[in-house]
Amino acid sequence: MNAPLKLSANNHAQLRERLKRQFGLEDEDQALIDTLDGLSDFNELCAEAIREAIRREEYADGMSDIIRRNKARKERLERGADAIRQAVLDAMQDAGVRKIEAPDLTFSIRDGGRKFVIDEKTLSHDYCQQIITWKPDRDKIKGAVDNGDVPTGVQILNGSPILTVRQ
Repeated sequence: MNAPLKLSANNHAQLRERLKRQFGLEDEDQALIDTLDGLSDFNELCAEAIREAIRREEYADGMSDIIRRNKARKERLERGADAIRQAVLDAMQDAGVRKIEAPDLTFSIRDGGRKFVIDEKTLSHDYCQQIITWKPDRDKIKGAVDNGDVPTGVQILNGSPILTVRQ
């Protein structure tokens, strides 16, 4: 869709400039606007492109709903699998069985690794590391710029143009 739109935009711009030169028209002249509408398909191509963008956004929204539902379903399946594994572990421990071999799989109970529970308030500093990080304070920078002071290391750029669509 991009190539035909680009070509149409170039043709539209050339036609607009030719009409302005030939008839001494300004960009705001209704005669120029009406003539361009009648001779160029640019406006309709742009409108169709925006319609396609809206359709794609609606499809994306629908996909978001499907993904959200499937994520919830995935989490339920994972919780169910964890519950089944825990039930088998509990049953094997109750029965005093540490290993089961089946034709297609083998499963066994093994001891878990060590875990550390650390109380950071009482832990000696000998076992701690100090971490210092710096990050820009955007509110402070904005305040300085608003007061006419642009800090070294800050560059002010204009944002990109934004297309607004109303339905």
